[in-house]
Amino acid sequence: MQNSRQNTLHKTWVVVADGSRARFFSREGQRVLHEFEVLVAPDNRLEEHEQVSDRPGRIETASGGIHSLGSRNAARQHAFDAFARRVAGRIDEGRKSGGLDRLVLVAAPRFLGRLRAHLSEQSAALVAVTVDKALTQLSPDRLVHHLPDFLR
Repeated sequence: MQNSRQNTLHKTWVVVADGSRARFFSREGQRVLHEFEVLVAPDNRLEEHEQVSDRPGRIETASGGIHSLGSRNAARQHAFDAFARRVAGRIDEGRKSGGLDRLVLVAAPRFLGRLRAHLSEQSAALVAVTVDKALTQLSPDRLVHHLPDFLR
């Protein structure tokens, strides 16, 4: 009888992320969040000049002016996108393995859009709610106060 009850409960993941850290929590039939995985991209905390070894290329125009090639933040934006793909890939793994049927995304505003853009259509359909706040440093006990009522 206990198995039939467990099958009706949602397997909810709460993913709390920013551009350099993603914490994965699960909640299945209880109010307590259990952290089960952390992904990090420590290089994403570095400034642009620390991520690249050279200055961007330059080009001289016909009028004698010199312009920089590429944007100042190109390496940083690429690193954030790569990390968002990595986090989205881990979410897809959970969905495919059957360990997830509802998803709550909590992410820093500038990272949330990137993460959503990299979610597969199937994983995006599992998103119950998003919270656009940078909360990766909070303990599970404090984090739960920022989540929707159905997770409290």
